[in-house]
Amino acid sequence: GRIEGLHRDNRKVFLANTQHGVFTIKHFAGEVEYSIKDFLLKNRDSLNQDLYEICAESSDPLTQTLFPKIKENERLRMKSTGLKFRDQLKELVEKLEDTMTHYIRCIKPNDEQVSKSFNGRKINVQFKASALIDSIKI
Repeated sequence: GRIEGLHRDNRKVFLANTQHGVFTIKHFAGEVEYSIKDFLLKNRDSLNQDLYEICAESSDPLTQTLFPKIKENERLRMKSTGLKFRDQLKELVEKLEDTMTHYIRCIKPNDEQVSKSFNGRKINVQFKASALIDSIKI
C-alpha cells in the first residue's frame, strides 16, 4: 500500500505486520512496536479553549508565557501535540544552525570504576544506544 511505498527504503521502519495493523520503528534505544488502531485519535492532544483561557489568566509568569492572552476577535486554533512538537523542533533546528555546537559524550568503560579496564561489550552497547557511530558518520 501507500505506507509501504513511502517507507520501503527506510531502515528504521519495519512494516512486516501491516496486515494486522502493526508497525515497528527503530529508535536510538531500541525497537518500538505501534498499533494503527485509533492511532490518530490517541495522538490528537488538543487543549480545550476554556482551559487555555484559564491558563492565560494565570498570575504565574511561566504560565503566562506558555498561554499568552488572545484578543476577543481572534479564534484560538488548537494545535495538536504533534504540531507543537514540529514547531518546537523547527525552532530548535534554527537555533542549532545559528551556533557552533560541540558535543562531549561520556562512555562508561567498565562497571568496576577502575582505570585502564575496558569492557568492549559495555562500550559497544553505549555506542549503539547513543547513536554515536551515526553521529560520527555525519
